[in-house]
Amino acid sequence: MKRRTLITTMLLALGGLIIAAPNLQAATEPVTGRELTSVDWIKPKGEPLVLNNFGEWIHAVAFNADGKQIIVDTDKTLFTSDISLKKAAPLTEGYRDMLDRPVFAPAAKRIYLASWSTMIVTEKGKKKMVGTGELKSVDQAAQNKVKLIALKKEAETSAVSADGARIALGYGDGTFQILDTSKGKSLLGPVKAYKGVTVEGNTFANVTAIAFSPDGKRLALGDVEAKLRFYDAANGKAQGTPVPGHTSLIEVIAFSPDGKYIVTATQDKGLFLLDGATGKIIGDRLETGNKVTAMAFSPDGKLIVTGHFRGDVRVWNFVR
Repeated sequence: MKRRTLITTMLLALGGLIIAAPNLQAATEPVTGRELTSVDWIKPKGEPLVLNNFGEWIHAVAFNADGKQIIVDTDKTLFTSDISLKKAAPLTEGYRDMLDRPVFAPAAKRIYLASWSTMIVTEKGKKKMVGTGELKSVDQAAQNKVKLIALKKEAETSAVSADGARIALGYGDGTFQILDTSKGKSLLGPVKAYKGVTVEGNTFANVTAIAFSPDGKRLALGDVEAKLRFYDAANGKAQGTPVPGHTSLIEVIAFSPDGKYIVTATQDKGLFLLDGATGKIIGDRLETGNKVTAMAFSPDGKLIVTGHFRGDVRVWNFVR
């Protein structure tokens, strides 16, 4: 899932769409059940579980294979909880570096970490920014890390296929790539998916969210214009035209296990229900009161778990 950077002043006006970065003060406000609302397709199940009261957001969430446990990453620590969220137990602390962006692969019981760091170097008397990164695989039980491949650019967002065999990376230049999770071999791309938009001479082309369909045949991508795009996961060709309708950047995408539905989370604290085939919005917008930063369906498709910007985890009944 994509790591959010706290920039309190950045505002981008893109064709009438205002994109505002989150505020650090808001991240430290207490979380209460009163923030939860419900619409016809999603209902809150119990109260939120707060894992961090100091502004550290939830980076990744997932159900285990039988759907009885939830795995959570926050502040470089793995937690596990049952679906009641009555109590969370830490599995391990400090298993990753601060700059690692985690994504879970429940089927393979592995975690994948995409990292990127930059430094200023001087060449021939001129300073320039140089970045380095890598994709690592972590065994969830043993916690041993294996470097799969060096990355040539920063991955903004990532997703693992349902069978755990492939990982998709979305980049800030409008491209995506699919790699084999066992060796890190590139299977597709980078594919140019999005040209971006230019504002005051600056071009923004970030892939803001990415997800595999349950059968692994399609990729769904979010862009900086708050549109959803679909691509063939085998050849990288676009499927249909970009789908509008969201009120802000799409930051998280999750398919239901049967592929009939898609749930998206936006930067302005909304959850949307979409048709899994067309990407069109088919349900009322849910106001979460606290931005969703990670999301996953249970294996039976009856529950959704969401991780939030202020460090809380919530479970919802998916009513469909």
